[in-house]
Amino acid sequence: MKERAAFWGSLVTGLLASACCIGPLLLGAVGLGSLGFAAALAPLRPWFLGLTVALLATGFWLAYRPQRGEACAADGACARPPGRRA
Repeated sequence: MKERAAFWGSLVTGLLASACCIGPLLLGAVGLGSLGFAAALAPLRPWFLGLTVALLATGFWLAYRPQRGEACAADGACARPPGRRA
């Protein structure tokens, strides 16, 4: 289940990341100018900036949050903490 969510999430974010290149092509094919589309989105710019900052802060927190302490065994051996590269 997680692999399917990761697949669709990566597919959607890849398409959204390429929107700056695909968007003007699609708008040009339809006959609309990308400058007009950008002007229509101009009032929403503060919201987009706020959303960007919130998502970057959330990603930073998820990557570097404190990890839970694993319970040690009775003989004093503790489990190796997982790496943060995942």
